[in-house]
Amino acid sequence: MASVSVTAIAPKTEHVLAGDNVTATLRYADGSVATLLYTALGASDFGKEYMEVYFDGKVLVLDDYKSLQVHGARVKGWSASVQDKGHLQELQEFASYAVSLSLPTVSIRDLYFTTNIAIACSEQSNVNQCSSVICNVDNLFD
Repeated sequence: MASVSVTAIAPKTEHVLAGDNVTATLRYADGSVATLLYTALGASDFGKEYMEVYFDGKVLVLDDYKSLQVHGARVKGWSASVQDKGHLQELQEFASYAVSLSLPTVSIRDLYFTTNIAIACSEQSNVNQCSSVICNVDNLFD
């Protein structure tokens, strides 16, 4: 990862906390970019978690961990009646790692980066209600 830019969104609504509204843009060394939006400003009848992934002329749309649409590829999407965020699988993999001391699916380094990016986003959204911070990854973990 090359840099992280975090911008807090100051809500105009009293019942929505400033810390519940932030965008983060992650720029990777290969030039790819990810933009994350965490917000409590949406409608309650809209799914809580929504993701769009664009790459190589393809689009994946994950809606509330209940359906996946695939565009521009031969692979079919899927839909389910219940949400599956993978929590059970995550716990099973952790238990397997802890018992056998095998290598984890996600590296400790990646977990470290992810955790520190989440902390940076949280700190930014709570301290500065409507400002932005840009940092290089090297500086993020000092």
